[in-house]
Amino acid sequence: MTEEDYRRKKKDLRRAIRKAKVKAWSDLIRTIDEDTWGLPYRIVMNRLRCSSPGFTELVEPEILDRLLDKLFPKGSVGDAPADWRGFRWSDEWVITQGEVRQFVRIRIVGNTAPDPDGFKAILWKRVPDIMVQRVAACLNVCLRKGVFPEDWKRANLVLIPKEGKVSDSGLPKVRPICLLDETGKTLERVIAERLNYWMDSNPEAGLSENQFGFRKKLSTCDAIMKVKSITESAVSEGGVAIAVGIDIENAFNSLPWRTIRRVLADRGVPDYLRRIIDSYLSDRFVDYLVMDGTIVGRRVEAGVPQGSVLGPLLWNLAFDSTFRIVREPGCHVICYADDTLIIATGENVGVAAHRAGVQTARALHQIKRLGLRVSEGKTEAVIFHGRLKPDDLPSILVGNSRIQLGKSMKYLGIYIDSRWSFTDHFAYVESKVAKVTRALGRLMSNLRGPGEKKRQLFAGVVQSVLFYGAPVWSDALQASKSAQRSLRRVQRTLAIRVISAYRTVSCDAASLLARIPPLYMAAALRKRVYERSSDLKEETIGRESLPRKLGTRNTLSWLDSGSCTSRIPDYGMLTGHGSFNHYLHRIGKRLDESCWHCDAELDTVEHTIQECPAWEESKALLRTRLRTPGEALSLEYLVGAILESEECWSAFLQFARDVVGEKEEEERRRERMADPPALQEKDDS
Repeated sequence: MTEEDYRRKKKDLRRAIRKAKVKAWSDLIRTIDEDTWGLPYRIVMNRLRCSSPGFTELVEPEILDRLLDKLFPKGSVGDAPADWRGFRWSDEWVITQGEVRQFVRIRIVGNTAPDPDGFKAILWKRVPDIMVQRVAACLNVCLRKGVFPEDWKRANLVLIPKEGKVSDSGLPKVRPICLLDETGKTLERVIAERLNYWMDSNPEAGLSENQFGFRKKLSTCDAIMKVKSITESAVSEGGVAIAVGIDIENAFNSLPWRTIRRVLADRGVPDYLRRIIDSYLSDRFVDYLVMDGTIVGRRVEAGVPQGSVLGPLLWNLAFDSTFRIVREPGCHVICYADDTLIIATGENVGVAAHRAGVQTARALHQIKRLGLRVSEGKTEAVIFHGRLKPDDLPSILVGNSRIQLGKSMKYLGIYIDSRWSFTDHFAYVESKVAKVTRALGRLMSNLRGPGEKKRQLFAGVVQSVLFYGAPVWSDALQASKSAQRSLRRVQRTLAIRVISAYRTVSCDAASLLARIPPLYMAAALRKRVYERSSDLKEETIGRESLPRKLGTRNTLSWLDSGSCTSRIPDYGMLTGHGSFNHYLHRIGKRLDESCWHCDAELDTVEHTIQECPAWEESKALLRTRLRTPGEALSLEYLVGAILESEECWSAFLQFARDVVGEKEEEERRRERMADPPALQEKDDS
């Protein structure tokens, strides 16, 4: 290579690097809308935090001991694990390589903090198959012996201070996070996935629909929308509604282990899962650094680890009994994790207040039975009414305290008020966003500051903070000119920083140049996206995904087999697509969902396989070829059968082709009958 060629290639490399950087910044900014609290948000907020030692290294040992005693209370004698000496293992519970591969390479988030041993999670996503095989073998030993290794239960403790907050005892308020070993969290994912699947298969043991925390496809907006729907319905009928927000002290760290064990046993959770969870809830420790740089260990005897995978699900299971208490007429219990809201409706204030008091007392009794305590002084209550505010507002008895009905309260980060006008919330958002904007302003000086791409990234993060809960308060912002004016002030300051303009530039001009749309329009857009997403969720009710239909073990065995899927000519019999009238009706090609071959009202894959008499001959032949003539057919059973041998797969494939082929032919025949004769002649010509 000549020197001239070297220089040219070096120049081309520099040009390619510049293009890659520009594209990377553009992609990063674009992800703000896709993941509001994702990587862009963390990058910017980390710039605002000063680098300093951990909280445990800055606090005096005496204060730290008092704080940890309060955070991690002692357990009791009744928290000991059960005696499992009579337990018998079954190979049906073996963890497959497919499960491990799914949780290691797909489910692990790559940019999380490293394990206690310093091994970063991103490395787990790149492990070779031989490593996956060894991890699966290790996890199977743990599950077979019912032992959750102690090293995986030992966590690095990180205390995150809550800025400006001090408890009644004078101790600083902190949020404890436990950094756990990623291999142990993989075993937690396996346990949690199997526990979720078991609950889906046994709906009577499932979670209440009013628990919105730690649930797939549910968010804080869903919880607040449910509260808004209940209260507005009561007010529209001429009545009132009262909401009482209950604050549980140190909820996740105080939940007794005996409560979790009792709930799992009462619900009938399989013994092999209870056995490994028993081990999971024993001999737990946290390690932390102190002022002199030494590492101190502390025993944990209660609670679910914050930062674990299995902990949130165990909390939901234990706390679910709060939803099952006797309810007064017109009363509802809404929760997001431990944030509990009691709603009581009535034709007048007196009736609603009486119901709220009775229902709150029942909830407090149940929470106490779980081994938890309620902070009565932090309990809030608000009344929802029509245009005229009731004259005399009674108080609500919560334990030994009387709680006065206020005009607003903070729930899940949003201030809700008596008329759902969000006046207090807009004032709170303005002050919070202004504070973040001022902090970012120090990073975005007009002279010699960051470039436009970085400024847009900062602006996007500020908007993420501003638009939290936008689907809930969007309509109120549209109707309130004063709220729009107050938020325009924040928008103008932010836009000026983005474009490095003079402070006299107007809001409209600065926003246009910074490509920041009016906030009320952006909020309305987010609401429409939320509503459309909610519609899509409702459309999927009753239409389970293929992995959920097949079961976890069959799904992962299917993934491991690999060869079967490459020979499928038509996925309709497995996915529910194709000539099934339930699917054709959903996409607008049929007026109803009834079966053409019998009188059933719903033509689905399950109906075709299990119920429809038109395919009895084909089903009988399939049973014979599968060597199970008396077995009841179901989609899960069929997938389990066809994975056993090539012969069984061929039998199912022939059955699917025959049934789907005849259904498609019937569909074409009916379409020809529905076509006008003139159109048919035109097509023939």
